[in-house]
Amino acid sequence: MDARTIKQRKTMTAVEWLEDNLIFEPWAEGRFKHNCKCWEQAKAMFEQQIIDAANWDSKSISENGIRKGDKYYNENFKKD
Repeated sequence: MDARTIKQRKTMTAVEWLEDNLIFEPWAEGRFKHNCKCWEQAKAMFEQQIIDAANWDSKSISENGIRKGDKYYNENFKKD
C-alpha cells in the first residue's frame, strides 16, 4: 500500500469504507458473514468519527470529566 492509499484510507467516511468493502452479490455464506462484519466495522467507524468531530475543540472535557464527543454521540446516535 503506498502513502497516498494510506492517507485516503484515513480520510474515508464510514460509508465510503463500507462501499469499498461490501461484496455486492453475497450469495455464499462466507460472503454474507463478510458483509455482516463490514456493517459492524462501519458502525464503529461512524461512532468514532462523530466522537472525534465533537472533541475537535480544546475544551472537549465537560465539568464531570466526560468527553463531550462521547456525550454528544450517546445523546444523538446511541440506541438503547
